[in-house]
Amino acid sequence: MAIEFYRIATKNTSFDMMHYRYNEKERLFHILKSVPSQSADSKRTEDSVIQDWTEFAADALKGKFKEHSMECWVGHYEQFGRVMLHLANMSLAKQCALGFSQSFIENILLDDESISAIYDGPSGTEERCYYRCWFSLIGHPGFLRESVTGMEAIKYSYTKFVLNIALQDLDLKRRRNLI
Repeated sequence: MAIEFYRIATKNTSFDMMHYRYNEKERLFHILKSVPSQSADSKRTEDSVIQDWTEFAADALKGKFKEHSMECWVGHYEQFGRVMLHLANMSLAKQCALGFSQSFIENILLDDESISAIYDGPSGTEERCYYRCWFSLIGHPGFLRESVTGMEAIKYSYTKFVLNIALQDLDLKRRRNLI
């Protein structure tokens, strides 16, 4: 029995990021960049952040407790890891290339605690909201209709919104060769 994979129809999107693969050139670039850390002895790099979030998303569809039987094309997991790094970097710098006002950016992006949590990597069930929102953004059929209510719905909507901003900002910066 062949495994069915989900891949966004790239002809239906203008995002170059939907074609993105985390290749050796990109990996070498991110290995050399360390990330801010609360721990003085931390040796985390941007590559380790990307790898952690990539594996976390892949485990959601391939692991022991997978949430849906349809896996994704490997590039979508890598895109998620790269977008998570960009979200943290963008939030830390409080800068966005999409033309939003500075006050909007400062108020809408992640707080310091959330930025640190992304740099430190996924640590439990709280972070599942990120990959669920990602899979919904790319149109994975198993995540299109999340059943969340109350405060969880607010967090889900916010997370999906900031991931969308990060995706669009990263796509724009890559097209302009700013990253």
